[in-house]
Amino acid sequence: SIPLPPLPEQQRIVEEIEELFTNLDKGIEYLKTAQAELKIARQSVLKYAMEGKLTEKWREENKDKIEPASVLLDKIKDGRKKDGKYKELPPLDTSELSILPEGWIWSTLAEVTDDSQYGWTTRAISEGNLHLLRTTDITSGRIEWDTVPFCEEEPQNIEKYLLLDGDIVISRAGSVGYSYLIKNPQKSIFASYLIRFKPKINQYYLSYFLKSPAYWNSIYEKSIGIALPNVNASKLKQVSIPLPPLPEQQRIVEEIETYFSILDNMENTISQSLHQTSSIRQSILKKAFEGKLVPQDPNDEPASILLQRIKAEKNSNIKKENYQQLRID
Repeated sequence: SIPLPPLPEQQRIVEEIEELFTNLDKGIEYLKTAQAELKIARQSVLKYAMEGKLTEKWREENKDKIEPASVLLDKIKDGRKKDGKYKELPPLDTSELSILPEGWIWSTLAEVTDDSQYGWTTRAISEGNLHLLRTTDITSGRIEWDTVPFCEEEPQNIEKYLLLDGDIVISRAGSVGYSYLIKNPQKSIFASYLIRFKPKINQYYLSYFLKSPAYWNSIYEKSIGIALPNVNASKLKQVSIPLPPLPEQQRIVEEIETYFSILDNMENTISQSLHQTSSIRQSILKKAFEGKLVPQDPNDEPASILLQRIKAEKNSNIKKENYQQLRID
């Protein structure tokens, strides 16, 4: 059965629904625009962070208390020499790079990480003992270990490929350049389209850099091809990175996470509002068919009379059709 209001009220209901739905659609469009602007805001935070703008005040307050980043690089080099892993790298051309804050230095991914390594090549299967982390498992920004497949064939030397807390993996093809900082991993190794780096600086600072506009601009310069761009370990090692002193790296991480926490709250609010729009639409329709959306007008012709007229018109049409049929016969 259909609840039938008077004809003039039907028109008022339709007009009211259309107006409310139009306003609701405008609200949804506004929320989606705000959602997109939050992504831009995140990139702006990372941009300012890597330019030293988030820590200008902190840097001024601590300028006589911290070692410059050049000393940090020297310590990393000395550590490599003691471990027998030191390899002289070509000097970085900084002629086209921006001027950095005092105490910072331009470096490369090769200088601030150890042991870049390609992953293991094997097929992924749904069940097994050793997870196989792939590019598709990191592109969302969060690893869902329940969906990460397993190795069909495990490497003989599992330790060589075993993912450890603090490792950073970067995709070299497909979703080229996407990175992920490994935290509390399940027993897993990484697939051949990922390259692993081990940070020698603050792992969180490096991870945020690998999401920043400066990094992505560098990746686009070093990618090859159009349909399927790719990079290799050698090219990734050449990526230039603005390097602050170690204490400032930690401070930058704290500043980024403060801003991101605010943006996360805003994004959650927007997502909840978008989710509610569907129930709002249903609520409008519910009220409409309960007679609660628009006021009733006692001067409207009752719906019962409307039904009687519709029935009379139907009967009249039937009689005409029967008469015409008789004439034909």
